[in-house]
Amino acid sequence: MAIKYYLRDTILETCATGTGDVDNPGSWDMSETLGSPAGTVSVYADTKSPVECGHFVVTVGINGGQGDFNISIDCSAFPEGAVTYNLQRWNSSCTPQEASGYGTTRNSTGIWTDTISWSPTWATDDLLVLNIECEIASHGTQTYTFSVQDTDSWVESPYESSSSSSSSSSSSSSSSRSSSSSSSSSSSSLSSRSSSSNSSSSRSSSSSSTSSSSKSSDSQSAGLVTWGHDTSVTEDYVRDFSGNWTGDGAISGSGDAEIITFSALGDSQESETFNVGSGPRHIVFNKYGSGGSGPSLTIYYKTGTTETNCNADTWNLYGSEFNSDGWIKIRLVKEV
Repeated sequence: MAIKYYLRDTILETCATGTGDVDNPGSWDMSETLGSPAGTVSVYADTKSPVECGHFVVTVGINGGQGDFNISIDCSAFPEGAVTYNLQRWNSSCTPQEASGYGTTRNSTGIWTDTISWSPTWATDDLLVLNIECEIASHGTQTYTFSVQDTDSWVESPYESSSSSSSSSSSSSSSSRSSSSSSSSSSSSLSSRSSSSNSSSSRSSSSSSTSSSSKSSDSQSAGLVTWGHDTSVTEDYVRDFSGNWTGDGAISGSGDAEIITFSALGDSQESETFNVGSGPRHIVFNKYGSGGSGPSLTIYYKTGTTETNCNADTWNLYGSEFNSDGWIKIRLVKEV
């Protein structure tokens, strides 16, 4: 299932960025969660040749995808000149590594849609970037405004999540990392359109949520979550496998190196019950690291409007996406 990243008005925290004025193009986050309230972001240009005037950025690691990237941008203010855009791959130091071709050159307001075919070579901690370029037609500084936290402003990656113990899995943001001979899953994430072992939920960069943080029954604020990876995650919550997952699979390592190893048929691990909010969710393995290359894992989930209702739900077989009622619980089973 493709992963949709919504444009947000949160100033990018991963890289040092400009102030957003004409001489220092700003950079903002993208996230699998829509966010609220709806808002706008403005970029500026004062030259008659195309210059980078703004960026929207999300950490994707090795799971940025290859193929057709769909783009939708809601432009609400366009004074004159021209705007175009492309996609870029930045490394963890925020240095551009690869760039796609450009979308359609735009000359007016409206909802701009494009499909860009691109096959970059992704690496650990890489960033997917929507690069906006502007040029004016007359003189002075011109301001171009885009709607964000908006259902018409997003980049959709063709990355396909997998239920195997391979690269990264995330669902409403949860990354699960397992290693090894039998079957293993490294970081997994559960996001607004994904879920998985290492859990991380929507990216609200809340510093109070850490891998060792606790949650109280039915009172935890909704958010995307990642299990098994601590640094440079895009979800709201960062959690460890240790202490939060239980079962036959062996949990080892810590921090970014934490993994679950499934050695025998029937081995399983169940996540804690977590509030990821309601709506479409999907599970992704090893979103922030590489897991083992062993047999596939079967994924089951429970969901409910409260933690109690979720625990009382029967296990449902996960496909490519599921609809969360609010609270979720994940079960990974080695069945082959």
